[in-house]
Amino acid sequence: MPKGLWFLRCFKCLPMEKLLYLLMIENPADDFPPKTDPNLPIASPSNASPIPAASIVSAKNITHPDDQPSSSWMEYSAGDKADSGDEITEILQRMPKCFVYLNQEGALSWEFDIETCVDGDESGAEAMQLISQVSGSVLGKRLRRRLLVHIADALAAALSSKRVGEQRDFFVHARAFVEAARTESLRLTYLISAFGMSAALVLSLLAVSGVHSLNSHLPEFLVSSSLAAVGALLSVLMRFNSLGIDTYTSRFYISLGGVSRILVGALFGAVFLMFYKAELLLTVVKGEPAIAAASLLAGFSERLIPELLGSFESKLTLSDRARSTD
Repeated sequence: MPKGLWFLRCFKCLPMEKLLYLLMIENPADDFPPKTDPNLPIASPSNASPIPAASIVSAKNITHPDDQPSSSWMEYSAGDKADSGDEITEILQRMPKCFVYLNQEGALSWEFDIETCVDGDESGAEAMQLISQVSGSVLGKRLRRRLLVHIADALAAALSSKRVGEQRDFFVHARAFVEAARTESLRLTYLISAFGMSAALVLSLLAVSGVHSLNSHLPEFLVSSSLAAVGALLSVLMRFNSLGIDTYTSRFYISLGGVSRILVGALFGAVFLMFYKAELLLTVVKGEPAIAAASLLAGFSERLIPELLGSFESKLTLSDRARSTD
């Protein structure tokens, strides 16, 4: 029988090891079945050599390219130590590509697979910017934690879902939440600082004005400054909702702004009374009620006294020039 016909007839009924042997020999008709030494052990599934582990991993990567990497954080639990050495106090997000948690200091921390996450460092930098704004300007521990949870959700979504070349902004909602909370906190800080300063200043000035041993004119200036401080507080109450807040403004700076607004208003009241007693302005003001109302207005307006000082400076300059020409 021709060799080719014999091979086709036997192809379906041969065991795999014998078929492989046929493919390797030069003359299958003459040499099949193979001659074996009866003293050699016969290969069986129990004593056959296993496939090397490296070959199994390579085959898995090729056959299942979408399998997620195995990460150590999949076994983490609260109280464990992360690879960075931080203690995990609360797990916020756990995914095959990333892990986001709160450490023992309450700070937001994360780990991610650098090989599978697209633009992982850029997403981390975006999260750090939002975290710095929260820690530097937001009041209230509970509110700060809520903001950190939103940032953690956005960061985990970016690390796990972002594709190469994708322009989607994963932090748009977290950024809006942080901006709203930060603006509210800083405006509230400005208001509290202004109110506290005005209360302390007015009480102090009125207490000092009641001392009988003071110069007869000093109590008038103290009362005028107190009324001007109240006017400055009214100005703050009316405009604090529209107070401009820069991106990285700190609570200390905004508090200083509230305190300085009240101090400047009180000084405006003293300046007004000085000009009034020198008969340099407001000749229509007659009597103590009118003076008190004018003092309140001096503290309320941020432009009245500066414009008055500028006008007085211009008159002095013109007067000096006229004298020099004469």
